[in-house]
Amino acid sequence: MTAAPATPKSTMAATSRPMKLFLSYGRDEYADEARALRDALLARGHEVWFDEQRLGSGLDWEHSIEKGLGWCDRVVLLMTPHSVRRPDGFCLNEIAKAMELRRTIIPVLLVEVPLGAPTSICRIQYLDWRDAVPAAERTERFDRHLGRLCEAIEEDKLDFEGGQQRLQHLLQPIDFDSDVRPHVARFQGRHQLLARLTDWIQAPDGQQVLWLSAAPGLGKTAVAAQLAHRWPAVVAMHFCVAGHQDKADPARAILSIAYQLSTKLETFRVRLAALDLEREVQKSDAKTLFDNLLARPLSGAMQRPEHPCVVLVDGLDEATDDDGRNRLAEVLGEGWGKLPDWLRLL
Repeated sequence: MTAAPATPKSTMAATSRPMKLFLSYGRDEYADEARALRDALLARGHEVWFDEQRLGSGLDWEHSIEKGLGWCDRVVLLMTPHSVRRPDGFCLNEIAKAMELRRTIIPVLLVEVPLGAPTSICRIQYLDWRDAVPAAERTERFDRHLGRLCEAIEEDKLDFEGGQQRLQHLLQPIDFDSDVRPHVARFQGRHQLLARLTDWIQAPDGQQVLWLSAAPGLGKTAVAAQLAHRWPAVVAMHFCVAGHQDKADPARAILSIAYQLSTKLETFRVRLAALDLEREVQKSDAKTLFDNLLARPLSGAMQRPEHPCVVLVDGLDEATDDDGRNRLAEVLGEGWGKLPDWLRLL
């Protein structure tokens, strides 16, 4: 009989701000890391919802999880390839429900995840825990990261250090939670449309740009939100909203899309970080930003992804100016052909 790995013992004192925490994790080879973190958070003085303990009573799984998410103050999401796999990772359901309930989500990256976090939450900075796995063998690093995590939980300090923080600070990705949240938890139907979209993205010679149009109120934004949350091919999203200074601004759209791509494409992130971004972000012309922050970093030798990637723009007509001109549509229309053919626009 194999002995269970030793649980690292935290040296942290009890907190003066105990929280109710929902620990979202995958039933995979990293479950021991989830248990170690659960025990450390309990020792810190927090209450922790952990499905291994609470789903053994025969209660309906989804009902129990909804109850846990309704009870908690924060959601700690342990990201592994299994836990956030798309389109069917069960943690996606937990994330969607947490978004609907407006719970703060704190992502923790345990191991490398292909294409990163679901695009619906890629704006949220994550705590990189990779050098503390396995926890039983790296107790000092585990304890250090635990301190950072407790700061995020107890003091809302989600500004973790590192190169990604610089990109987030300079590019200022737009928060689309209010656009995505109403649609991801209770989406139903549209199977025929989703099948056609899947055929498009899986076709190696598919068109680089696909335009989906329908009358107002028929659910285009709901489809867009669902794709952003569950479709692994979606690497960036932008939701245009008429009259919204940021969401209708083409320059802000390009900056936001560039940041999201940096969370999904490693070579692009490295090239983007090497630019004089402090200077670039001062430019207000969207065409210049498109060339400098998208076209240039994506040009040249770059490993072709196994499958095409998609940038999703919803409500493009709502970016039309008062003078009847749609500058975002102009920038995308004129510039998308400069990008590699594996990067598609929906």
